[in-house]
Amino acid sequence: MAEPIPVAVVDDEEPARLYLRELLAPHTGVRVVAECANGFDAVKAMQDLRPKLIFLDIQMPKLDGFELGNLRRIIHP
Repeated sequence: MAEPIPVAVVDDEEPARLYLRELLAPHTGVRVVAECANGFDAVKAMQDLRPKLIFLDIQMPKLDGFELGNLRRIIHP
């Protein structure tokens, strides 16, 4: 069996993060390695944990999903 895909969940609203975790729970092919409430925590988690898949809210205060989606910020801090 293949290793589960490491996943990060990024959303400033806790109910949305919890709901997404519930949706992902039955899927053995993924493993949530990070749950972040803001873009700054997400950048740190992505640098440290290198998830292969990111579920990303685009409307967050300060560092939104569009800014976070700039992979250069994640790969080359």
